[in-house]
Amino acid sequence: MSKINNQQWFKIVNYVFIFFLVLSCKSVFWVSTFPAFKIVKVGAFFLPLLIVLGYAFYYRDTVVEQFKKIMMPLIIFIVFISVFLIFNFLIYHYSLPRIGFFCLYLPIILYLYSCIVIHKKQDVIVYFINIVSFLSVISLFFWLLSEFDIPTNTEFVAQWGHDIKVPGYLIFQFIPQGAVPFLGINIVRNTGLFIEAPMFSFVLSSAIIFSLFLCPDLKQRKSKLLILYVTIITTTSTTGIIISLLSLVIYIFAVEWKKIVKNVSRIDRYAIGLVLIAFAGCFAGFAISSKMQSMKGSTTVRSNDIMAGFHAFMLHPIIGNGIGNFDILKKFMLASRLKQGGNDGFSAGLMQVLAYGGIALLLVYLVPLIFSIIKRDLNTTIVSSLLLVLLFFTIVNEVELYFFLSIYLVSYLYLTGGKQNNLSGARPNKLLHFGG
Repeated sequence: MSKINNQQWFKIVNYVFIFFLVLSCKSVFWVSTFPAFKIVKVGAFFLPLLIVLGYAFYYRDTVVEQFKKIMMPLIIFIVFISVFLIFNFLIYHYSLPRIGFFCLYLPIILYLYSCIVIHKKQDVIVYFINIVSFLSVISLFFWLLSEFDIPTNTEFVAQWGHDIKVPGYLIFQFIPQGAVPFLGINIVRNTGLFIEAPMFSFVLSSAIIFSLFLCPDLKQRKSKLLILYVTIITTTSTTGIIISLLSLVIYIFAVEWKKIVKNVSRIDRYAIGLVLIAFAGCFAGFAISSKMQSMKGSTTVRSNDIMAGFHAFMLHPIIGNGIGNFDILKKFMLASRLKQGGNDGFSAGLMQVLAYGGIALLLVYLVPLIFSIIKRDLNTTIVSSLLLVLLFFTIVNEVELYFFLSIYLVSYLYLTGGKQNNLSGARPNKLLHFGG
């Protein structure tokens, strides 16, 4: 048997880390009280540092030379984050562990930069897409079992607001939310390995967005995208479905349009375009209408979350009200939500960012978009914008995966200067470049 070389070992360890990273998005493993599942958190926190140390050892000269290029912007970023977090804590004294969570930025920055420098291509994000596609296939299989009323055979306790019992099929699929009306029928919400369908939807949407705009050479790309789209529909997450459809429409008109209408008259081009837009719009509208009928007050909760976040933000718009200060959000929630059994959770991640850290913290989340615009790269500008829309409607502002995807965009742009051919030999989509 041939000996596994360093590159293969790094590939295996990277896959393990990315898998743990996906599970960090509020999977049952992440929020469960089961002791053995703690390995997921340990792996997500410490593996990137170990990988960086491994790269530094085996590729010392390359890593040291490249890290000199980012030393100054990295120091500026770290100083900004550190000053903000220390200042925030000294004023408000809120949630030191949650403030410490932002320290994840440094190891992830070092990890991603090392990966891109060493491999000279988009391996890391391809690993992410491959893992999500694989998890999607598994989830669809077990979701079909649940649709045929095959009984679950395991149960774990998870901490989600309070302790809840989550049924599942071994450790491969969990059914925490049961069945809901969707598109005129009752279906079980496909949550995969996650505690809620919106979290699974965020993971799927992210994989779709990166597949479309940044990974044109992905093996079996069309089949993986098909699997991801089918899976996201089974989550019944309106936000995920709409963002995924929007991504596809943008991709078709910005990238594939010339191929589609190459030998078609101008009138027919407009007709095809209108049909595509109408189809996507009708499906999205039907999904929203169906969801609105089954949400039982969730629309009011969502709009109240946005208003509560806005009012809290306006109290201290520059530095916010303290990281983790959920009481300030509760102060502006409807009284009916704060009663026992009420829905006092929060659903608008971007508004939570503004309430907790004001404009100062918002700037950290806007870095990928700002950097994409500066580099005049529409690929990453679109991806950054879509991630922000997902952040607005989903509580992923303190999820390690969101940090990872955001930092990946910045690392990628910084190393390529907005010219992806430096990595892969060809731009992902020439039509999606501002020019110059």
